[in-house]
Amino acid sequence: MFGGGGTQKGLMSIVYGGIVFAIAMVFIVQFRPGSGQETASLTQQCAVTVRDRCVEPKEFLASLGLAAPRGADENRLRAMGIRRQLADGVVERTLLVQDAKRLNITVSEDEINAELVKGRFRVSLPQARRDLAFYLRLQDEGAEGVRLLDVNNPDNGKFDYKVYSRVVRLTTNRSPSEFKEMQREEIIAERMRKLVASRASVTDAEAFDAFQREKSSAKLEVVRLDRDYFATKYVDVSPKSVEAWAKDHGKDIDESWTARKSSFPAGCVKARHILVQVQSTTVPQGHPREEAQSLIEKARTRLSKGELFPVVAASMSEDSASAEKGGDLGCIAKGKYPQAFDDAVFAQKKPGLIDTVVETNYGFHLVDVELIVSDDAAKAEAQGRMQIAKELMLSFETEKLISETAKRIQEAAQKGTALAQAIDTVLAQLDEERGLSKKKDDKKKDDEEAPPEPGRPYVETTASFSLVDGNPIDGVMQGQNVVEMAFRLTKPGEVGSDLVRLKNGYAVIQLKERKSVTREDFDKERNDYLSRMLYVKQHDLVVSYVEQLRKAAEKEITIAEKWVQEPKRRGGDSDEEE
Repeated sequence: MFGGGGTQKGLMSIVYGGIVFAIAMVFIVQFRPGSGQETASLTQQCAVTVRDRCVEPKEFLASLGLAAPRGADENRLRAMGIRRQLADGVVERTLLVQDAKRLNITVSEDEINAELVKGRFRVSLPQARRDLAFYLRLQDEGAEGVRLLDVNNPDNGKFDYKVYSRVVRLTTNRSPSEFKEMQREEIIAERMRKLVASRASVTDAEAFDAFQREKSSAKLEVVRLDRDYFATKYVDVSPKSVEAWAKDHGKDIDESWTARKSSFPAGCVKARHILVQVQSTTVPQGHPREEAQSLIEKARTRLSKGELFPVVAASMSEDSASAEKGGDLGCIAKGKYPQAFDDAVFAQKKPGLIDTVVETNYGFHLVDVELIVSDDAAKAEAQGRMQIAKELMLSFETEKLISETAKRIQEAAQKGTALAQAIDTVLAQLDEERGLSKKKDDKKKDDEEAPPEPGRPYVETTASFSLVDGNPIDGVMQGQNVVEMAFRLTKPGEVGSDLVRLKNGYAVIQLKERKSVTREDFDKERNDYLSRMLYVKQHDLVVSYVEQLRKAAEKEITIAEKWVQEPKRRGGDSDEEE
């Protein structure tokens, strides 16, 4: 019995070997250079040129056929710019093949045939956009840029050359021999990518450090000091105070006036606005009318409750150019804005919020008039100078006040006072210094009845964050790394030694929570973490290598715009040649 089994095993080996040989012979005969009838070429055209290599439109469209097979979502493909992405992929493939020649890296006929009989057809994507492989479903067994197609006989499940040939022609419009040469380059390019990627490595210490940075976390308690709040409540900008300040800062005012005098033409009106866009043919991105009305009323309500106009404008106005400046439009000359806006602004007899909502073709506006400049040139200059003096004074004095107040809160917290208590104590002292303190009975009544004062500093808690996350606080000035500042703190309750500079003020930070990972935590995830890190390093290394190849050949790379322009939407003409 055992002897018979051995004979059967030997017979099966012979049969299997015969099948492999037969398949190989088909590929040798059918795919030899010059065999078969090639499809018609588009003469003297190159979709992509890299040095002396011309990638003809037919070959480029073959890549398109593999990447985006028939039935794919055309709108999605158009949105991702599939043609240009594939052109970049073809450029990179060609550069890698040319570099492989320099390194004497090749691929054998058997290796090519082994991929083709499995229906594993490759197409190059830009290395920096390998994510496209996921969206295009160009993945097989972990390999990216692979389209797996069925080339087997439906009756016996075995490779069938006729099926294979039909699939190739339907998918790529290429003859088998043309397609094989295309796949030869694809496989060589992939071999180059693997060779470059093999140079990447990750040490245990490097992985543990990255693990700590990603998995360790912190939470902060934050006190924001808003510049607008302090400027409005504590800085006296009465004409008398501004005139007194101006006497000591004449040089600053003169320099600023010289630079800005054209901003104060006679008869102009200095104003701020909040815009909520209403949907129309000219403003298609606007809100439906009822929704816009609701939003503008919400802004009015916030203003009526005491919130500062610049604060509400910054958070609600849909005029992006002025919103970041608190809705500031500068000093408006008549005729600059729509008629309805002009009429409302120039009808105002004194500074203040215009009572009604102004409607223009842009949408709904709330307008706050800050200064009405005289039609007389001499008076206009005097008003302009005084306005500049007011703005300079407000800026200088607010900056000094807010930084000093932040430091006082910080120092109180560093000495052990709870942040909330530090805020109350310091602001009560500031109220007293500025003559704003109330009698105890009045204060008790206010505390019982009044809502929180808009803009007043309070304690807020951030979400948990790690060393690889972005700043956990909104509105941080460029160059301020709050994450690193937080992770320099080691114990809950510890207060940051530096103030955080915000776009509109300062912040005091205190560590609320700190969680650190251990070596034991790392060891539980070590293998998976090392694998992920290695994958990322390999990817980055190949991206860098390809970028160097492109840079070296940048003057010898041409992509014909005709072939990377996305076709018009269905129903329109297309420039694609079938």
